[in-house]
Amino acid sequence: TAANMPTTIAHLIGMINPRIEVFYAESLPWFQVGSFESSFLFIGMLPLILIGTSLFIKNKKREGHFLFFLFLSIFSLLLTVNHSPLFWIFHKLPILSWFRGYWKWSFIIIFSLSLVAGYGLDRIKSFFQGVNQRFIVKLLWVVMGCAIALAILATIYEKQLTSLISDVGKGTYRSAFPRQLARSEEYYHHIIDKTAASLVHNTSFRNTTSVLVLSLWIISITFLSMGLSGLISLSKWRQYAVIVTLVGSVTVWINFLKGPPMDYIKKPPETAQFLHGVETYNSTLLPLDGSKASFITPYRIFIYTPDQYLSVLSEKYKIDLVENKNRQWLTRALLDDNLNLLFDIDTFYNHQALALRRLVNLYYLAVRQNSNVGSLNLAENIERFVSDDNLHLLGALNIKYILSPLELGGKLKKVFVAEASQIKIPIFIYKNPFVLPRWYLANKIRWTDSNEQKWLESLRYVHNFTKETILEKNSEDNISLISIPDANDKIETQFYTHGKLRLKTRTKNYRFLVFSESAQPSWRARINGIGVPIHTANYLYQSVRIPPGENIVEFSYPK
Repeated sequence: TAANMPTTIAHLIGMINPRIEVFYAESLPWFQVGSFESSFLFIGMLPLILIGTSLFIKNKKREGHFLFFLFLSIFSLLLTVNHSPLFWIFHKLPILSWFRGYWKWSFIIIFSLSLVAGYGLDRIKSFFQGVNQRFIVKLLWVVMGCAIALAILATIYEKQLTSLISDVGKGTYRSAFPRQLARSEEYYHHIIDKTAASLVHNTSFRNTTSVLVLSLWIISITFLSMGLSGLISLSKWRQYAVIVTLVGSVTVWINFLKGPPMDYIKKPPETAQFLHGVETYNSTLLPLDGSKASFITPYRIFIYTPDQYLSVLSEKYKIDLVENKNRQWLTRALLDDNLNLLFDIDTFYNHQALALRRLVNLYYLAVRQNSNVGSLNLAENIERFVSDDNLHLLGALNIKYILSPLELGGKLKKVFVAEASQIKIPIFIYKNPFVLPRWYLANKIRWTDSNEQKWLESLRYVHNFTKETILEKNSEDNISLISIPDANDKIETQFYTHGKLRLKTRTKNYRFLVFSESAQPSWRARINGIGVPIHTANYLYQSVRIPPGENIVEFSYPK
């Protein structure tokens, strides 16, 4: 989505018109924009005007932290521009490199811009008494007049403008996107026609949201003009400014807050029902004790939707999946967009805003396999995804089932086919034959250094994680530690719930026990009540070395 993309012209436009929606806008250079993604920098019409008036504050250095927050907002915005030197340098610094997701800076941008607008409100008197204030207000009205004129032209000549833009797009798209041209020419002409139509419609008076946005801007500029003319006292103007901002924000955002129909969440989709039926594990069954553990095995699912899947499905089933109303039913059936939580299914990664960097890296490694994936077509992407090496990697991550609207091959076993409600697109559930348990005894181990990039690369060359586990080396002494398997070694689950695992192990030799839970610093491990160090296994998970004989092994995360 555009929210996860670097800042583009679309996001800056979204600060002015947050309700713009252009279908297939990824085909427009520098303009990737959707119905919600373009609005993540929106703070309101009047607050945006107040940010401008704040620049007229006299003696800015005396205004507390005004200059600091003004600089912070500009600096943070520049940090979201991909491939800029500032972005690259800043994100190489320790700790700050954790915030490499461009959209994560939006919180700081919005926070600092809001405070700058607050300074503008508190010192609006400086603007009203300024030298060029009337010229600036007149300039705002001229801009608004141009916007209204453009809307009138788009309304009267909507068909002609759409046809003109469409013809230009059809004449240039082949040279602009050569790697994506894997489908019929009619398909791409449909995309261009729809993009052109929605682009023009967004500026037309036939679009009620455009009328709404223009009306809110007119109200905001009129309110500023009334304050400048003295029609409203300064104290009243400040009070009414809060009301105008609140009404404008509620009016703009109310449509975004409308949830899906009740059927969307009231009843679990067929995919969730199948997973609950075939595998009796979900969080409502926790905690697991020894009796439950004999027939309940924790597992994770993986949702495979490569970049090209929407266009492929749209053409194959003659359904426009770029439209949210259609796509939301596909999302529901796939348990995507964190819906797995609603239906009590454990997934590996599902767009969590605060996901661990290593988890995200592993996700993209499993989906994309290498950095050249952009040059591959869909069939080549699928071939790499279902390769034995990649399925072994997914298995090491405790991924047992893979959900996808695409036909996959390899050694995956198709175990269920459902339909996405309303749009009748099939959803396939595949079983991964190489899945490893959430906790298991490692066989052969291999130590690696703490260089994350090298470690991540090395995972591609592990052909079978059931035979080999990679551990992070904490010191040079670790190299001497080995794991010697024996056919009679056993694990008995005594207790498992969120943040706690207790096992009873019986081994002939020293073994490494792998617990497929993220190795965050707060986790603690004990063997027979004594604390032991936790090693990072397979780049993300936890492992401890257990001695021969019977032992009670516990992992715990503080509440």
